[in-house]
Parts: sequence; C-alpha cells; structure tokens
Amino acid sequence: MTGKEINLTINLQFFHNKLVSYLDSHLIALQSTIRSIQDDSFNSSKMKNIGVMQMSMLIPTPEILKQQEINKCFKACVSSLQDFMDNLIGIINMCKSDIRPDKVLTGREEVEKFLQKTQDKFIQDIARDKNLKVRNKLDMLKVDNPTIRKMLDGYFSIRNSIEHHKNITDRDVELIYREFKFLAGDIEIKTLPFRAPENTGITMRAEDVTRTIRKNSLIEISEIEIENIIQTIKILIAVYMTEEASKVKNKSV
Repeated sequence: MTGKEINLTINLQFFHNKLVSYLDSHLIALQSTIRSIQDDSFNSSKMKNIGVMQMSMLIPTPEILKQQEINKCFKACVSSLQDFMDNLIGIINMCKSDIRPDKVLTGREEVEKFLQKTQDKFIQDIARDKNLKVRNKLDMLKVDNPTIRKMLDGYFSIRNSIEHHKNITDRDVELIYREFKFLAGDIEIKTLPFRAPENTGITMRAEDVTRTIRKNSLIEISEIEIENIIQTIKILIAVYMTEEASKVKNKSV
C-alpha cells in the first residue's frame, strides 16, 4: 500500500464505554462486599481453613472494613480515570503525528496490526512518562472548565493521600462531586416506589457538593459520596473529556 493514504477515524466512545464499565464494576464489587460485611454471620467466623490447617483471623470492626473497601474502590476509580486520560492523550498525539510504516503494508490485516501497535505505543508513552503531572495531562486534554479541574485536583490528591500518606491528607483538599436529585414538583424522591401527587411532573436537579477535608485529617468517604463521585466521573468528567478529544476526529496515514 505504498504511496497511498488511509483515512483513519478513531471512535473515542470506545474508551469512554470502557471507563464506564470499569467504574460500574468497581461499584458493584464494593456494594457486594459491603453487603457481606453487614451480614450478621460475617464476624462470627474467626478461623479460616487452609488445607488441613486452621488460621486465626483478626477481623476489624465492620465500620473500619467498610471504610477500607470504600477507599479501595475510590483508588480503583481514580486509576481507571487516569488510564482513560492516558488513552485520550495518546490518541490525540497519534492524530497529530506523521505516521509512516517502516515497511510496505500488504493487505487489511497488516494495516490493522500496524495501527493497533502504533496506537498502543502512543498510549504507553503517556502512561509511562513520570514527568507528566495531572495538571499537565489536563492541559493536554484542554480541560479548561474550572469546576472539573477542581474536582480532579481533589480526587487525585485524595488518592495520593490514601496510597502514600496512610489515609491522612497532607493539605486541605476539597472533595467535589455532582449530586443528582429527582423531584416530583418540590418533593425530593428518596425511595422507590414513590407515589407522586396527581398532575405532578418529575424533574432531575444537579447540584455540586463540596466538602473540605482538612490537612492531617483522616480520609473518610461515605458510601453515598463514592456513588456520587462515580456518577460525576461518568456523566460529567468523562463526557467532557471525550467531547474535547473528539475535536481531533480524522487523521490520514
């Protein structure tokens, strides 16, 4: 295929859908674990069978276990978001580059393998670049929305504190997420089933919620907060990033 151009269209929705599936799986795993922790029989077993041996287990309180699992879920969600950002930046860089194979490509299969290998390399280059900070990646993705930048600054700062500072913040951090409420008229719908007053419409209202975690404080994220954070990433942050990256649509190679 020497001397020819290939018009390449990259579907960024694939990466968005992949992120959403990871976030959903993290939340499902968390909810399943919390249900197990809340089961009355959970703390009744202090021994674990390993072959013909029994090992005693020192089980923390359900409250401590629940917070540990929420923190694990939060870390996993932010890591998945970072992978998503790396994917988008890699694709953007690929679309800006003059891509030329080092040999003649003969047939569709060779072209597809070359493009996949090239795409993977661009993404890996971003993921492995330790000099790129989160703010650099946000600049590369043209994330100019100040609210989203503040949200992400909080998420990544909290993740770093969980990973490297034993769940203790090293500075004041704002945890910001978008809370979605459904209302029947002026009445908030909190449980289902819900009987709305006659001739009342159902509306959804989105409000940004901010909670400041003070320096040297223990990080405690509630179950409802992690659910709202995941929704915020899915519905607001990931959609915004995908739309910005989609402005680089087609590339000829």
